[in-house]
Amino acid sequence: MLLLLTLALLAGLTCSAQNVQGKNDAKYFYVKGEDVGDLKGIRIFLSLLNFIKGIQLRFGNDWSDVYGSRSLKYKEFLLEDGEHVTQVIIGGTISLL
Repeated sequence: MLLLLTLALLAGLTCSAQNVQGKNDAKYFYVKGEDVGDLKGIRIFLSLLNFIKGIQLRFGNDWSDVYGSRSLKYKEFLLEDGEHVTQVIIGGTISLL
Protein backbone atom coordinates (compact mmCIF):
# COMPACT_ATOMS: atom_id res chain seq x y z
CA MET A 1 0.00 0.00 0.00
CA LEU A 2 2.30 2.69 -1.28
CA LEU A 3 -0.64 5.10 -1.20
CA LEU A 4 -0.37 5.15 2.60
CA LEU A 5 3.27 6.15 2.42
CA THR A 6 2.59 8.75 -0.23
CA LEU A 7 -0.22 10.42 1.69
CA ALA A 8 1.78 10.33 4.90
CA LEU A 9 4.58 12.16 3.10
CA LEU A 10 2.13 14.77 1.83
CA ALA A 11 1.44 15.81 5.41
CA GLY A 12 4.64 17.79 5.63
CA LEU A 13 4.87 18.98 2.04
CA THR A 14 3.31 21.70 -0.03
CA CYS A 15 3.04 21.08 -3.72
CA SER A 16 3.47 22.54 -7.17
CA ALA A 17 4.50 19.68 -9.45
CA GLN A 18 3.04 16.23 -9.71
CA ASN A 19 4.95 13.14 -10.84
CA VAL A 20 3.27 9.81 -11.48
CA GLN A 21 5.44 6.73 -11.07
CA GLY A 22 4.52 3.62 -13.04
CA LYS A 23 2.41 3.00 -16.11
CA ASN A 24 -1.20 4.08 -16.73
CA ASP A 25 -2.24 2.20 -13.59
CA ALA A 26 0.29 4.03 -11.42
CA LYS A 27 1.04 2.42 -8.10
CA TYR A 28 1.95 5.67 -6.37
CA PHE A 29 2.70 9.31 -6.99
CA TYR A 30 4.40 12.12 -5.17
CA VAL A 31 3.93 15.85 -5.10
CA LYS A 32 6.62 18.43 -4.42
CA GLY A 33 7.10 22.18 -4.45
CA GLU A 34 5.94 25.23 -2.57
CA ASP A 35 3.95 27.59 -4.83
CA VAL A 36 0.52 25.96 -4.67
CA GLY A 37 -0.10 26.34 -0.93
CA ASP A 38 -0.96 24.09 1.97
CA LEU A 39 -2.83 20.82 1.61
CA LYS A 40 -6.45 21.61 2.53
CA GLY A 41 -8.36 18.52 1.43
CA ILE A 42 -8.27 15.00 0.04
CA ARG A 43 -10.92 13.16 -1.98
CA ILE A 44 -10.58 9.41 -2.34
CA PHE A 45 -12.73 7.95 -5.12
CA LEU A 46 -13.99 4.42 -4.50
CA SER A 47 -15.41 1.58 -6.57
CA LEU A 48 -18.68 -0.12 -5.64
CA LEU A 49 -16.60 -2.64 -3.66
CA ASN A 50 -14.69 0.17 -1.88
CA PHE A 51 -11.45 -0.25 -3.81
CA ILE A 52 -9.57 3.00 -4.37
CA LYS A 53 -10.05 4.23 -7.94
CA GLY A 54 -8.56 7.71 -7.69
CA ILE A 55 -7.42 10.53 -5.48
CA GLN A 56 -7.73 14.32 -5.70
CA LEU A 57 -5.92 16.89 -3.57
CA ARG A 58 -6.98 20.40 -2.60
CA PHE A 59 -4.43 23.17 -2.15
CA GLY A 60 -5.90 26.47 -0.98
CA ASN A 61 -9.24 26.75 -2.80
CA ASP A 62 -8.19 24.71 -5.86
CA TRP A 63 -8.62 20.97 -6.43
CA SER A 64 -5.91 19.14 -8.39
CA ASP A 65 -6.57 16.88 -11.33
CA VAL A 66 -7.76 13.40 -10.34
CA TYR A 67 -5.00 10.79 -10.11
CA GLY A 68 -6.62 7.58 -11.33
CA SER A 69 -10.33 7.88 -12.13
CA ARG A 70 -13.39 9.57 -10.66
CA SER A 71 -16.44 7.78 -9.35
CA LEU A 72 -19.73 8.89 -7.84
CA LYS A 73 -18.72 7.28 -4.54
CA TYR A 74 -15.98 9.11 -2.65
CA LYS A 75 -14.74 10.12 0.80
CA GLU A 76 -13.81 13.76 1.26
CA PHE A 77 -11.61 15.11 4.03
CA LEU A 78 -11.35 18.90 4.42
CA LEU A 79 -8.79 20.42 6.76
CA GLU A 80 -9.38 23.50 8.88
CA ASP A 81 -6.67 26.14 9.38
CA GLY A 82 -3.91 24.70 11.54
CA GLU A 83 -4.82 21.06 10.81
CA HIS A 84 -2.37 18.75 9.04
CA VAL A 85 -2.44 15.16 7.81
CA THR A 86 0.11 13.06 9.67
CA GLN A 87 -1.03 9.57 8.70
CA VAL A 88 -3.52 7.84 6.41
CA ILE A 89 -4.85 4.40 7.34
CA ILE A 90 -6.72 2.39 4.72
CA GLY A 91 -8.37 -0.85 5.76
CA GLY A 92 -12.05 -1.58 6.28
CA THR A 93 -12.48 2.21 6.42
CA ILE A 94 -10.38 5.21 5.44
CA SER A 95 -9.14 7.42 8.26
CA LEU A 96 -6.91 10.47 8.37
CA LEU A 97 -4.88 11.16 11.49
